[in-house]
Amino acid sequence: MTNDKKIAAVIVAAGFSSRIGAFKPLLPMGSSTIIETAINTFRSIGVGDIVVITGYNAEVLEAHIAHMDAICLRSDYMHNKMFDSAGIGIRRLKNKCDMTFFTPADSPLFTKYSLKAMLSQMRSSDCTVLCPCYNQGKGHPLLIKRDSFDDILAHDGTEGMKGAVGKLKGYETISLPDPALIMDADTPEDYEVMKRYYQERAVPSDESGLRLHEYFHTPANVIKHCEMVAHLADAITKSLIKKGCFLDLKKIRAAALLHDILRAEKNHAARGAALLEDLGHTGISSIVGAHMELDEYDATHITEKTVVYLADKRVCKDSITTLKERFDEKMSRHQNDEKAYSEVQRKYKQALQVEEMISRFLNHRDGRSVLQIP
Repeated sequence: MTNDKKIAAVIVAAGFSSRIGAFKPLLPMGSSTIIETAINTFRSIGVGDIVVITGYNAEVLEAHIAHMDAICLRSDYMHNKMFDSAGIGIRRLKNKCDMTFFTPADSPLFTKYSLKAMLSQMRSSDCTVLCPCYNQGKGHPLLIKRDSFDDILAHDGTEGMKGAVGKLKGYETISLPDPALIMDADTPEDYEVMKRYYQERAVPSDESGLRLHEYFHTPANVIKHCEMVAHLADAITKSLIKKGCFLDLKKIRAAALLHDILRAEKNHAARGAALLEDLGHTGISSIVGAHMELDEYDATHITEKTVVYLADKRVCKDSITTLKERFDEKMSRHQNDEKAYSEVQRKYKQALQVEEMISRFLNHRDGRSVLQIP
């Protein structure tokens, strides 16, 4: 979160929405609406002033977002184009911020990760306008430094904002792992694609997970480990489901595939969970955050976190092993460090407890056989 009142945002929501046949800003998006989704994501990283340019259906839109502390400015929607409406917002912010995001209202699904990455690049480079890209496609929101406001306002409107920013000195692009950057609700078909993507984003597919590993340059050996953990977690889950345990297989597999995405970083479980949360993968972030150690509830109940935790403990590099073999190696490594050795023993005890709990469930709770995994 930026907590920086000098970062602003302009959202243009003044048009007729003629191609989609409905008022786009108020179309549902999950439990919210398109306009609320955009505003909430900007707020989630600490953006200060958010200017919404209204026009067509202005009274209804302004009433809808009255509780969100946004600045509403009206545009002459009968005559103004999007660039004119953008100018109204930029002019309002001219001496009130260091930089502003800019987006049309029908592109609301950008992630917290994308916004944070754009701010980081803007602050560490000489760029004055930053355009986010996904898979070589340019999208929204733009990030514009105050130094470029006058040049944009002086533009004659040719090709709209694209024409205004594309020729500016300091214009740069940034490639991000965020398909929503190039999505909009221009047509009914586009809107359906956006809704489906929003519903599915919480739990990424295998393909999406592997693309994330590629984007974040996860080492090949770590990817192999993650793939084996996902295979083992998949097998454990299917066995548990057959015995009547209620678990979400998609969540477990996705979390297992991505649990070590930031393996090289300190506190990688917590860091990985935060990253996935920012990327919109909210259905698996807490599972990833728990893969190193479980809280009391998940250590004594079979949950998605429990399964991924145990699968990870049963895989050494990219091979399935026993808990004893896995932890013997750790204890041998720390045998001259009493504190570290004691900590490994404590974690070994928790892992044994979890394996016994799952073994009991799979074997009618008789506790006599060890967990058998294909």
